[in-house]
Amino acid sequence: MAISVEEALRLIREDAVPLGNEAVSLEHLAGRVLAEDLSADRPFPPYDRIMMDGVALNADAFEAGQRIFPVQEFQPAGMSPVTLQSPGHCIEIATGASLPLGCNAVVMYEQLNIKDGAAHILCDDIRHGQHIHPQASDRKQGDIIAPRGFICGAAEVGAAATVGKSTVTVVRQPRIVFVTTGDELVDVDITPAPHQIRKSNAYALGALFGFPTSVSHLPDNRGKLSQFFETASTDFDVIVLCGAVSKGKRDFVPEVLSELGATQVFHGVHQRPGKPMWFGRLGDTRIFGLPGNPVSTFLCGLRYLHAWIGKAQGIPPFVQTARLTEAVTFEPALTYFLQVKLQDGKAIPVPGRGSGDHANLVDADGFLELPADRNHFTIGERFPVHPYRRQSL
Repeated sequence: MAISVEEALRLIREDAVPLGNEAVSLEHLAGRVLAEDLSADRPFPPYDRIMMDGVALNADAFEAGQRIFPVQEFQPAGMSPVTLQSPGHCIEIATGASLPLGCNAVVMYEQLNIKDGAAHILCDDIRHGQHIHPQASDRKQGDIIAPRGFICGAAEVGAAATVGKSTVTVVRQPRIVFVTTGDELVDVDITPAPHQIRKSNAYALGALFGFPTSVSHLPDNRGKLSQFFETASTDFDVIVLCGAVSKGKRDFVPEVLSELGATQVFHGVHQRPGKPMWFGRLGDTRIFGLPGNPVSTFLCGLRYLHAWIGKAQGIPPFVQTARLTEAVTFEPALTYFLQVKLQDGKAIPVPGRGSGDHANLVDADGFLELPADRNHFTIGERFPVHPYRRQSL
């Protein structure tokens, strides 16, 4: 018996279990979920850091009226701080260097003129601490920079490197195999006969998630299906089937899974596209049986598999919305996932030719989720949206 979209999502999220942790190198950290806190191993910055190329001096001498400061020496970045030998002198300094001892301000080159071995100050005011990034002003030693559960981007990779973490503990990614089914499918590099099509669903789904997955294919054969499930359920956390879950004469998947003792959580969701979706377990392996039409497969992977992975990795759900740019009418009492182009928070409907129109996915950016309890949706109304392109909104 079919259930609502909300009930399907609840059951899927309840089913998601922690995947355990693993250590990865910095090169593979982007996109991963932290399983440990990234903490400062020392103050940020670790010393009084020079922010501008110029000269470091004692501002008290400037306040006393001195405007010409003999240059004692040059201190580059990466050198231990030198000591100012006289408050009436200055030290030429580089950005990133440590503040010389005895200095309390920096004057940038644009505000001075160096000639005859002395810095002639051209500005009228020098503040104590100017152009100096004080030690520990960003983070104190031990402060948490990025907490566990955080999804790492480029900034977090940089932070991990800064605190000396060459490897970082992250949540393990699920081992997933995407399986196409159907005797009408041929390999991508094969020229199909008029009655055949190339395998595409598994590749499209794998590309949604951005981490390594496996791809396989099965014919419409009960024995082959059964043999595959018995093996794959020990090798993978998740099996995602594209096709063979509906009511057709060769849609064997639900029956074969039942014969193997699989637990069916639900079969059928009140939605379009993707109504025949199946979800359950075989041992410790989760199985998503998605309808074979490409738009249905894509939508179900985006909406449901994404939800399971997010919960298993400890990522809280994040709901985005967009405004309809034109009125839409949808008569069946089903949740309708409308293909839309997304621009500046607006959802522009993209007409297609049904759930078999794979090319239409290229024309759109995401799916607008229209609730099942209504038939008419007006211009300007906001609804949840599920983008599949980065920066779509």
